[in-house]
Amino acid sequence: MKNNRNVFYIWMSVLVVLFLADVYLVLKNRELKKNMENSKLVLEEIISSRDSINIMSEFINNSKKRIETGKNKNINSEIEKLADLISAKKQLKKVNFLSKKKEGIYNREDYELRLEGVDINTLVNFIYRLKNLDFFIKIASFSINSSFETPSLLNATIVISYIS
Repeated sequence: MKNNRNVFYIWMSVLVVLFLADVYLVLKNRELKKNMENSKLVLEEIISSRDSINIMSEFINNSKKRIETGKNKNINSEIEKLADLISAKKQLKKVNFLSKKKEGIYNREDYELRLEGVDINTLVNFIYRLKNLDFFIKIASFSINSSFETPSLLNATIVISYIS
């Protein structure tokens, strides 16, 4: 009888160990499944962000190229050529140098441009072409008001930062 009792306890011990091992493995399996789901979500986010990252990278590379292209260019003559191109050379009253700062490996030069007596189409064309020059220009500030002499014409002051 004692032998049967020992066998019974051994089998019960084995069953408890197997049950605990099964519970452990089920819990581990759930944890692994949860980790896999999280990994899938991260992968999907990376894949969806890839296009955005590529666009940003392309923008940065294009900006660097524009900065390199614009190095050592005379900004005054470039702006005068632009004004002449859109027949606004007479309206371009001032190209005034404001300041120069070293920012990292680049230089930032600030200029104030003054246009007087221009119509809205010429002004928009000037700004559009200014932003699309072959070198890097940022419009830092812009103000516009009506001309006192001719209210249908505009006066504009544009402060630009030229990166070289």
